[in-house]
Amino acid sequence: LAEAPDEASLRVELGRVLESRGDTIEALGQFERAVQIDDTYASGWTNIGALALRFRDYTKALDAYRRARESGASTCEAWAGTGYAYEGLSEGELAIENLEQALERCPADTELLYSLGTVAMTLLGDQERALGYFERYVRARPELAGDHPVRMTIEALKSKRENAEPQESR
Repeated sequence: LAEAPDEASLRVELGRVLESRGDTIEALGQFERAVQIDDTYASGWTNIGALALRFRDYTKALDAYRRARESGASTCEAWAGTGYAYEGLSEGELAIENLEQALERCPADTELLYSLGTVAMTLLGDQERALGYFERYVRARPELAGDHPVRMTIEALKSKRENAEPQESR
């Protein structure tokens, strides 16, 4: 690092090492130094966003992920991180929109389906939409045990729907 102190990629790598050792404050400093060196370095912004999410600084996370995407990062992480930040800010529709973008880019990341279901159910109160995401999640993860919590959630949502239907026809 002494030989190339102004190289953003080295700052991000050092930040990752520091983070893996549990030194998140120093890691954040390295990520911030990376984007000071090169404010278009998407990896620096993505790592700042991830740490901001860990510390529940959703506004900082949103800004960092926006800057990462503006710098050319069209990764699942940049879109999912934006979605999780909006979820933290209780902005359900924006969370769904960004999590859907992440899923479009990385369809194999089935955990995004679970997150989408959770946002639809908890922030939007849209049980039908949540049910759709949870059912897609289970179809994508057939190895889940029969008593897995998501399966129980699906059964509860179906039961709620069936119990609500007779009342609506009265």
